[in-house]
Amino acid sequence: MANPVMNTLKPLLKPLQRPFIRTRQCILGAAIRPVNIFYKNARALAMSSTTSGSDLIIKPNPYADTLRQQGLVSIEGAYDADLIRNTRDQFIRVIEDDSLSRNQGFCRTIRTDMDLKPYMPGIYDLIRQPAVINVLHSFYRSHFTLTNISGTRLFPIPQEQRTKENLMSAQWHCDDNPTDIVHLVVFLHDVTPEHGPTWVHTKKRTVELMREGFYTRNDYGISESILEDRTQVKLLTGKAGTAHLMVPGTSLHRAGIPEAGYIRDSLFFSLRPGLEPKVKQKLSSLQRGAYDFMQTFSDDKKNPPNKLYAGKDLIYA
Repeated sequence: MANPVMNTLKPLLKPLQRPFIRTRQCILGAAIRPVNIFYKNARALAMSSTTSGSDLIIKPNPYADTLRQQGLVSIEGAYDADLIRNTRDQFIRVIEDDSLSRNQGFCRTIRTDMDLKPYMPGIYDLIRQPAVINVLHSFYRSHFTLTNISGTRLFPIPQEQRTKENLMSAQWHCDDNPTDIVHLVVFLHDVTPEHGPTWVHTKKRTVELMREGFYTRNDYGISESILEDRTQVKLLTGKAGTAHLMVPGTSLHRAGIPEAGYIRDSLFFSLRPGLEPKVKQKLSSLQRGAYDFMQTFSDDKKNPPNKLYAGKDLIYA
């Protein structure tokens, strides 16, 4: 049922929305709500009170330092060729099966309402690799947990069909979610600029762009040539076997568009600080209760965790 009060207030408040959002972004340096910073700190408090005294060994890691400072880092050779080849073979079978995936404009995506393990049994090996685990442990200074997996195949978009609807992910934006979410991006083949790689700005450059006037994905507020400056932006390219890590809440980014004759197959893993059930069982009842409360309290309310993954008793973190 429509709320008559809100229907009356919304048109009156709309002129205030732009200056409010612009002020917020100039202060925070990212297109995020303050509540998402609060959720990050609440989750950090839960983890610091439960990770201490565990058997987790946290070592300094230069990739983690780069991720913390810049909001993105690429780890070449994180995966061996056989793992990528086997995962790609499994991915192709799933992405080309109409019962397991669906078309969304010029993108084909794996269904998110199912457990991928029966169809892609090696998928969790992409998170279990020491090169990835060591970076995330050092970055978070705690355990981490998987909240979502998405698998996509991007296709070229003809120039005449590059509408806002078809370019939704290909428009510059920051993800509006807690700022401790890290995306692990794994491309299942060599990726060159022709494949339409993800474009990302560093955290520092994102702050600069916000303060220059960037507004939203539908209304940039600054010149697109500034956003697309190739001396400033990083393209997530590289050989198959490269692991890309980025913080989507504090780094402006957009999907690339493959050129004619190319496609891009990729997996995105969303990660946050958290405990697996086997780790949680080692806590005292008081610690477990406090952890459960803080974890639930700090969940991403706008994009709740995919329970197919967050509740699994998996050994990956």
